[in-house]
Amino acid sequence: MRPITNLTNLGQLASGYSRKMADLAYQAATDPTIVEDPNQVAQFQIAMYNAQSGFQLASRSIQDLHKEDQILNEMLRDA
Repeated sequence: MRPITNLTNLGQLASGYSRKMADLAYQAATDPTIVEDPNQVAQFQIAMYNAQSGFQLASRSIQDLHKEDQILNEMLRDA
């Protein structure tokens, strides 16, 4: 697995997880049998949790990179 190296890649990653959450929500809304079967509910919850976690990690990484960029700009301005 190669590391994520720039904001564009992180943005694409976050966008992919967002689409995955939307797809899962649409699937659950259009298929009423999901809530009737405990196995399908568990699979849905696991998939949604994984997508949410991935989105949160990607968005936090973007925020961290932005903060680091601000600090670097301040240091360069003061130098």
